[in-house]
Amino acid sequence: MHILFVTPNLPVPTSSARVRPHNLIKQLAVRHQVSLLSFMQSSERAMLEQLRPFCQGLRLVPLDDFRELGKWQNRVRGWSLLLFGSRPRALYTFPVHVMRQPLRDVLQRWGPDVIHFEQLYLAELGIDVAPMPAVLGEQNVEFQVLRNLGQVSSDPIRKIRDELSWRKMRAFEARMVQSFPVCLAVSETDARHLRQLSGSTEVHVVENGVDSQAFDPAQSSLERRPDNVLFFGTLNYGPNRDGIQWFCREVWPEVRKARSEASLEIVGIDPPRDVMALADIPGVRVTGFVPDIRAKLWTATLSIAPLRWGGGTRLKILEALAAGCPVVSTTAGAEGLQLEDGKEIAIADTADAFAQEVTDLLEHPGRRRELASAGQRKVSQRYDWRSIAGELEKAYARAIDLVASGAFVS
Repeated sequence: MHILFVTPNLPVPTSSARVRPHNLIKQLAVRHQVSLLSFMQSSERAMLEQLRPFCQGLRLVPLDDFRELGKWQNRVRGWSLLLFGSRPRALYTFPVHVMRQPLRDVLQRWGPDVIHFEQLYLAELGIDVAPMPAVLGEQNVEFQVLRNLGQVSSDPIRKIRDELSWRKMRAFEARMVQSFPVCLAVSETDARHLRQLSGSTEVHVVENGVDSQAFDPAQSSLERRPDNVLFFGTLNYGPNRDGIQWFCREVWPEVRKARSEASLEIVGIDPPRDVMALADIPGVRVTGFVPDIRAKLWTATLSIAPLRWGGGTRLKILEALAAGCPVVSTTAGAEGLQLEDGKEIAIADTADAFAQEVTDLLEHPGRRRELASAGQRKVSQRYDWRSIAGELEKAYARAIDLVASGAFVS
């Protein structure tokens, strides 16, 4: 097949949302012709070499670097878009109209067999390509993420905002999902939510994965540092930002009482000010972005996923386990992943229970090894990108069949 990926961000392995399309493109390129249409910021040009071996066609649309608004500007704009905007606020992040002509150009020039729109940000373009076969890849069920946010918020004004936000997103997401013959979910949990919106659209599960060979610690000569806890992820992403602050303020002091030499390293792209401020807490270091997370995973004693809300499934958990690094997570953090608590991952939801699991793993190397070994075995057998790409090929074939037979009309 000739597959055209349309992505809002350059699909290079710098953050979770980009890791998935990067690895899917990489695996599909083994058997198919893959082209890419994407926005690209000026600062990302040096990253193109990570894509060129896998993409026979590249069309990159310049995007101005994102500028942070002031606190009050951000609030005024947010409420204005929420109350009066025709689309959910998050959908204004990327200028969809700028991508319309480039999309027409590449369709005429390359003539792909199927078009893969990754994430909801550019999904409105799917209406422009009908009746061509196309799929929408949802890394999260976006309305459900916003709904979960409202459940953990205690501020009454924020609760009103979150209630309005998720309802507006649900209506928009339903329209977008129903304009594609096939929609992709990363877990059965997400698929159930999407099927409530999907109408005649088929929802297929194409899970998140990991390159288990690339993360295998057997290829590293690095040694694990004692009492070294690692958190990594996109640090301006709401669930990550909330989760690491909860961990540092509610859980970490109890860990330090039991293990005074314990250290926590926070790694990830775009740390906001409130995450940077966590470095003031004893034993905490905020490193920010690193180009290759594997060295951190190969030297950490354990990794944490203390998320209290969110959606999709956590690439951070799969990558940690593939690297032989045991993981402590909340139930929400591990949602959608088929991992057994106490055998392949440790699950805890209260601050006291989470602190106890972290402390216990720091103190007992035998348990760490058992958890890490079982977790690594599970992800290599079930969650390797090589097998997941095969499920994606089936979804593409189904989209092509549905359009060719006339069974789907948007």
